[in-house]
Amino acid sequence: MAGFSALVQRLNTIPRWKRIPSNPTNFRAYDTTTSDRINMLLLWWKLSGLKLFLETAVAIATNPKDQFKSWDDARALPTILANLLSAPQNEKKDTGPLAVAIESAIRKMLGGSLDPDDLERVVTSIDTNKANLGHMFDDEINTAIPEMIENVSDNLGHVDSDSTLSDYISTVEKLANRIGYNSQAVESAKRAIQSRIEEVNENAAQDEELSVTGEDVQEDTFDDQDLKNLFEPLLAEED
Repeated sequence: MAGFSALVQRLNTIPRWKRIPSNPTNFRAYDTTTSDRINMLLLWWKLSGLKLFLETAVAIATNPKDQFKSWDDARALPTILANLLSAPQNEKKDTGPLAVAIESAIRKMLGGSLDPDDLERVVTSIDTNKANLGHMFDDEINTAIPEMIENVSDNLGHVDSDSTLSDYISTVEKLANRIGYNSQAVESAKRAIQSRIEEVNENAAQDEELSVTGEDVQEDTFDDQDLKNLFEPLLAEED
């Protein structure tokens, strides 16, 4: 058990991502997400009753090594919190600190700078768990949506997929309708996204043009003399 305990205590030191040695600017997934680790520890605690598992889950939720990421954890965190809040009373008396930590993580995520798809991800998960979460995060959502719409034009430079950007437009409309947000701001955000789509497509066209014009094109120089040389041996055989 001592060895297993040491492994559990190391869970918050194992990175989620690691650099690719051959391409140091890129990363690869190295281990499970932070929310998956918490779920795993909760399961082990329920099966074994060992406090170490629950204490480690609380420690990770309070101060995760790689921090919670919207693309990794936005769907899972509201579900974890909903399960904690709906658990039997004998469990809830032990898991209170974990529920507080998870709630804080969700509020922090909603208060951060989120792309449209990231915000939609966490909002959808909260809605899915509405029966247990109630209106707990309404204020944060009603603040996060306007901030995303107002700032989306400054957060598009890293997106190079026209399909993702097209999805952004529908997501902005959907989230804006949810709170009845300023239609002029929504249209401005949509124009900014559309402008980025055109820029991405223009860059792609230029890259394609460069790849074509940059090639050394070998012309076919098969002329009459080549044709004569081809048939002369055949004619000689007939003679």
